Amino acid sequence: MIPALIQALVAATLFGVLPGWFWAATLSGSRKNTDLVQRLAFSIAFSMTLIPAVTLLILVFVDTSITLTISLLAALVVLLLGLAAYAYFGASDDEGSSPEPTVAVGAPALALISIALGLALWATLSDDVNAYATATAVLIILAGMAAWLYPRRSSREDPAPDEPGPLGRVLRSLVVVVVLVLVSLRGYSGIVLHDWPYVRGGDQFNHGVMANQMLSEGNYDQYLVYPPGFSTMTAGISNLSGLTPVDLYPVLAPALLILPALALYALAKRLWGWECGVAAMTLSGLLHAGTYANIEQARYPNLVSAQFLLVLAIAALVALYRSPTRRSIFLFGMIGSSAVLYHSVGTFYAALLFALVCVFVLPYLLLRHRRTGLAVLASMALLGLFAVAFAWDTYSLPDLVGGLFGGSSTGAGGEAVSLVIGTQPTFELPSLPKRVSPPVLWLGLLGMLLMFVPGWNRENGSGMAERVTLVFWIAILFVGSRTTLSGFPQRFERDLGIPLAALGAFALVVVLRSVMSYAPSLSQRSRQVATLALAVVALCISFAFVGIWGVRGIEDAAEPAEGTLLNPDLVEAGDWLRENKSGGNIVTSPSFGSVTNRGMLALGGYDRLQSFAEKRVKSPRSLPPAGRSEIEDAGWMLQNPSGERAAKIIDRYDIRYAVLSKRYPGTNPRAFASDNNRYRIAFQNDTIVIFAPREKNSS
Repeated sequence: MIPALIQALVAATLFGVLPGWFWAATLSGSRKNTDLVQRLAFSIAFSMTLIPAVTLLILVFVDTSITLTISLLAALVVLLLGLAAYAYFGASDDEGSSPEPTVAVGAPALALISIALGLALWATLSDDVNAYATATAVLIILAGMAAWLYPRRSSREDPAPDEPGPLGRVLRSLVVVVVLVLVSLRGYSGIVLHDWPYVRGGDQFNHGVMANQMLSEGNYDQYLVYPPGFSTMTAGISNLSGLTPVDLYPVLAPALLILPALALYALAKRLWGWECGVAAMTLSGLLHAGTYANIEQARYPNLVSAQFLLVLAIAALVALYRSPTRRSIFLFGMIGSSAVLYHSVGTFYAALLFALVCVFVLPYLLLRHRRTGLAVLASMALLGLFAVAFAWDTYSLPDLVGGLFGGSSTGAGGEAVSLVIGTQPTFELPSLPKRVSPPVLWLGLLGMLLMFVPGWNRENGSGMAERVTLVFWIAILFVGSRTTLSGFPQRFERDLGIPLAALGAFALVVVLRSVMSYAPSLSQRSRQVATLALAVVALCISFAFVGIWGVRGIEDAAEPAEGTLLNPDLVEAGDWLRENKSGGNIVTSPSFGSVTNRGMLALGGYDRLQSFAEKRVKSPRSLPPAGRSEIEDAGWMLQNPSGERAAKIIDRYDIRYAVLSKRYPGTNPRAFASDNNRYRIAFQNDTIVIFAPREKNSS
């Protein structure tokens, strides 16, 4: 698998990183304020935004599938346009800078922080992460209040943050590399140790089917209502690497865990400085349970949209608040709309967050900081334009809008949305620390409180806008996680850890800077010595708390998966279907153990017919665009393969094979085998049997 990994990484770099490099250099910020890691993050974001957009635009004029030529052409167009923009406009020269304040908290706050995190650490060591949760939350709130009441303001004697010298830059680079290596280890360890060459997560097969259809048909209109960004990128990387999507995910998907780490580094560094960037990268990449859950469950587009592109969109919004230029307007307008291309949940987050910004933050900026307010207004208009263009076809916007206002059908987009409302239960609130990761939750809550300490605010008005935006982000995710009306409360809760990781990094660095701030005062007063001692204790407990959960995060990822998704029988049947594919469709059992019907479709390179278990037929969350009739027809044929209706179903859908699990109780292999005049056994192994209709076989 090593050669496949190298092929995939090279193709991903050429297709998913390089094309956006000059766009990032032109728009993402000056060299003074934007380091190589931030530029890398924005380069990936621009590639992920522009390449699908250009590819889909090409397909509008050229009725074809995504071929190698189309993929290369799209990447080349994005690269050359970015190079032309860089040659004409040059690198960004905005003057907005990270504040990197020399801040500290006083003795009361440090004492409460030590007790609160010590309590959480004790619960961790006792292996009961829910123990003392309420007490920890109360103590952290009291610590934040103490910091408000007794803030330790910066003074002229405090050392100002200097730009690092050559050695300092090398050390910083080494730290970032070490963290990224550890994040990669977390992503790959369990798969390499236990699952190789397979990958965890059932949703990979949905993405495999859609990518296969983009490669063969140029669309997946009959499969799902789903944004095309991820399948378009997968198709392009598949073309360049020579690997099929099903073969590509095991070697490349674990690397996606790096994306949230890069995005949070870019956001936190822009907000509070380099130390916060590294801390945020560590908390999200090594500790946050929700980030790894997206890899473990193969929810790749959700990770890309909600934990990468949206985070960078907020970083772009921060840049706009601080430096309202034409470049920052375009940066936010483009990156802010990019989640629409990847996932409906990430789109929902972005729509709610930016709507709240328009309602509450924008009027404040227009009244107090008119130039910034006008820039935000212009960028929101640009964002809306891009978002509508990206969502136009996916969600059938003309039908959706016409149905909402005219009382008629809302089309496939409206139906897809209505199916998920109220269908997913919420998690229990007391287990929130474990699902987010206790250090991320408690440090994030502390950071949210410390963020509003008087005297630490920027004076140009952008500080208040930044802080309110972050609070809105957290509030949306928390409220959405507590109600079934959000449609995906469990994903809201998993994604809650992303903004909390950024604020948790801020809290960690405040404690660190408290130590650095009080250390020069040792010779002045004994009270300073006591405060320094409290700061050291708080810092040691914080580092121990984070370190223990960081190790646990890597160890948990290295454990075997709860259930093996693929096995030799499934792979053998999928290979046989792919080799003997001659058009048409297949009908399959709803389940093959832990692999669903969609898994067999992906392995065989088909997209129809989908079959659901009886329970899911009654309340499906993801109907195909053709509606319930296809599912009902597939279910009928699997139970009643003989008779006139079965014959009509075979002809209507051009069914070439029926793929049945010998162990699934909801299908009837014996009925197929007994009808020798209509079916023959084309393939079988210990767990799977494939029947071919004789009429189709003869044709």
